[in-house]
Amino acid sequence: FTWIMVSFSILFGSWSIIFPESLPLMINKGFFTNEAILINFISGVFFLIASIHLLLTFFDTRNKETFLFVLLSLLFALSGFTFKFSSLWDMSWWSWHILRSMAYLFVLTIIIRQYIFITSSLKKSKEQHRFVGENIDAILWEYTIATDRWTYLSPQMERILGYSQDEFTSMQFWMDKIYKTDRDKVSIDYSLCIKKG
Repeated sequence: FTWIMVSFSILFGSWSIIFPESLPLMINKGFFTNEAILINFISGVFFLIASIHLLLTFFDTRNKETFLFVLLSLLFALSGFTFKFSSLWDMSWWSWHILRSMAYLFVLTIIIRQYIFITSSLKKSKEQHRFVGENIDAILWEYTIATDRWTYLSPQMERILGYSQDEFTSMQFWMDKIYKTDRDKVSIDYSLCIKKG
């Protein structure tokens, strides 16, 4: 459904740029036309319906972000309803612009809040994994074939196995550990894996 809406928006936007005369007239002699007022009123109705639906969802989930979207939808609904009372550049015209700006600020606040929460959670999770990895009597390692790079190697590896990190991360180190008759096949398979990513 999302892709349908995105595709429709792109097509409609392109159509309005290429054929602007096919769209309803929004301003006539310095005043908003009935079509412009009707479009904004209908959008206000849909935003009001959306805010009611989101409010019911909020009562079920108690999710704070859902409540912010309730407020966002209400601000857009108010903007649509107050549009018909405005004229270009008058106070009411500025009021619905301010309402829409407040709605956009709500969205921006939600996005920033989510970003901060996610990055904080990831950092905390990474620190916890590192703590566990460095304090157990085992060797944890991570190697990415696509980039041919070691991304993590437990520091206690040297104490447990007696090899340095440079030795352990060397391809020759691993090839030396493979049975002699299997080395060529493993080397070819490894090269193919790197090419495939």
